[in-house]
Amino acid sequence: MIGPGNGAGQWRARCAIVALFAFGACSERPLCDPELKLNTNYVVTVGEIYGPQSTAQYDARYVQSSSADWSSCAGIDGLIPGASMSVRATEAHSSTGSCRPIEGVVLALPNGEKWQEDPIGSLAGGFANYNVFTAIGQVVSGPYQGTYKVSFGRPDEQVSLFSPTDPGKIPSMLLARSFDGASTGANCKLCYDIFVAQLALAKQ
Repeated sequence: MIGPGNGAGQWRARCAIVALFAFGACSERPLCDPELKLNTNYVVTVGEIYGPQSTAQYDARYVQSSSADWSSCAGIDGLIPGASMSVRATEAHSSTGSCRPIEGVVLALPNGEKWQEDPIGSLAGGFANYNVFTAIGQVVSGPYQGTYKVSFGRPDEQVSLFSPTDPGKIPSMLLARSFDGASTGANCKLCYDIFVAQLALAKQ
């Protein structure tokens, strides 16, 4: 027979387990990539276009399939190998999943065209299972105006986002960028590119 003392102890133990479970269920999910920090500026420099001819190890699974058949943007935004883009990580998205991908804004396009953040704040369609940062908005100046999306992905979780990509290795980071000018009526440009990229903290 269980005495009063033992019964009370078991009741307290059950309550502790329930409380622990409830706390775990409601606790905030971690960021999908702990190397990135919110409210922080970064500079991403693009290298070669990622494709079968890349010096980096190519894997078609890392290419955004929904846009893979679009033509190249051919540097209409100044984003060509060797160019840099300034971005800021601003908030963590509340989408379902085990972690929260980061949303951000493009602070400056390489060619100086103006870009405005999309107030809806939706995730850019990017890398399905390894998306670490997205930005979506509108290019509002220059010859091409329309929806502009940027997604960063980390194919290899064992390598730092800030590491250079070695020849023959999976890239430490990929940057996918798409542009859709058809929605503005100003032009019908619809294009997509994916680059091997290098991330760095912006200088203060």
